Amino acid sequence: MHILSATASRSGLIMADGGQVLTAAELRHGAASLAGYLGSRGLRAGDRVVLSGPRGPETLVALYACWYGGFVAAPLEAGLPPDRIRGIFAECAPSAALAVGSRASQLLRRAGPVDVFVTTHPQEGEERWSTALVAPPRPAAGLSDDAVASLHFTSGSTGEAKGVPYTRGGIDVFVDFWSKTLDLGRSDRVVWAFPMAYAPSLIPLGAALAAGATVVPLAAAAASVGDLSRAALSSATVLLGVPALVASLLDRGDLNGSGLRAIVLAGEPVPAALARRLRGALPDARLINLYGTTECNGVATFEVTGPVDGSHLPAGRPLPFMSVRIVDDEGAEAPEGEVVVAGPTVMSGYWGDTHRASWRLIDGQRHYCTGDRGRWGPDGLLHLLGRGDGQLKIGGHRVELGAVEAACADVPGVDESAAVAVGPADAREVRLFVAGDVAVDDVAACLRRTLPAYAQPARIDRLEALPRGPRGKVDRGALRRLAEPSVGGVAS
Repeated sequence: MHILSATASRSGLIMADGGQVLTAAELRHGAASLAGYLGSRGLRAGDRVVLSGPRGPETLVALYACWYGGFVAAPLEAGLPPDRIRGIFAECAPSAALAVGSRASQLLRRAGPVDVFVTTHPQEGEERWSTALVAPPRPAAGLSDDAVASLHFTSGSTGEAKGVPYTRGGIDVFVDFWSKTLDLGRSDRVVWAFPMAYAPSLIPLGAALAAGATVVPLAAAAASVGDLSRAALSSATVLLGVPALVASLLDRGDLNGSGLRAIVLAGEPVPAALARRLRGALPDARLINLYGTTECNGVATFEVTGPVDGSHLPAGRPLPFMSVRIVDDEGAEAPEGEVVVAGPTVMSGYWGDTHRASWRLIDGQRHYCTGDRGRWGPDGLLHLLGRGDGQLKIGGHRVELGAVEAACADVPGVDESAAVAVGPADAREVRLFVAGDVAVDDVAACLRRTLPAYAQPARIDRLEALPRGPRGKVDRGALRRLAEPSVGGVAS
């Protein structure tokens, strides 16, 4: 991987933020030794390794150890519910777990058995992190570009975990593009704000490190925007985050006097009003919208260079290595329809082929069907028109309405359920309606055990029966009309 060869020759700091410091030499030694320890315990190239921890030096070492040793990294958020983690374990069958911090350690040890468990907070039968880091180093794995480097898990309408494999070559293509696009260099300090499990994190964790820049992590155990210190922002030059995060930083005044020269927004549609505010607050900073999905990584970008019109920024122009088409229901190219994509960063299929992806063959090349609807503008830019299914983005997280409904299937007393999305495009939320002999507080309690916090319904209502149209289907339009007048809370 280009990332590994680039970090092998650099010096100086890799990460710096107050007490969190990691040098290039420490990253190389830690990655090689941790990979050597895993190899001594029987792991081979291609074996899966789940890892979890806060944004910080140890977690970064864990990721690079997997890439260095040729293992497949499966980064997980410590905030995921236990049932979701167990589903991921069942999907990828990991041979080892790397846990940084007590929270990640507790979560991973409850998720399922692994042959090797390395943690900063060991229990009986587990290896102490510091011990593994002094193991004899092993040579870097010499694998092809087609070898899988990491698995990033998402979920579809069934609510089951789906692993999206990123190849070593695909990651290199993505990080090389961003290194050049942002003109990253040794003087840059790039904020690490996205969880490692999300594709945009490859910009600070790959492109920045390969270009010689320093990574500034969001505070360890960060749970809110307030944990991103003004001191870190005052020294940062590049910020990547979801629009909601950046908007909150503006509201708090944390970007006042900032030295940021570039802001990349990703994970959800970017309101034009936010772009105008950023241009006013930081007129000299580059402002870039990155559109992509987990299955494709990046698809298109749009850089604001003039007046901002409309309600949201365009998705922009396709990345130079991507084929982006818009097709109708029959698969023919159309001025408006579904966005389908192909390229080196697009997955070849979900991990293990246990979940079916939607593909179209165009000009002899397989294109992944994103489920996003779009159109080409007269300026040649891609404009998104929303989803063609039940998916929405909340705080940069993908939320499937079908997954919320599927989680209700195991709730005692729920006969049927339906989830709808309400609110403006930049402030969408989930409303859930259930029918049956059940209290909504019990439904909420069950969903807290199975759904991530960002996917929890903002309000749950119990009805005697769900409204239905003339063909017997649930009338979601009627449910949306019921949901729109009120926001938040739990009702019965």
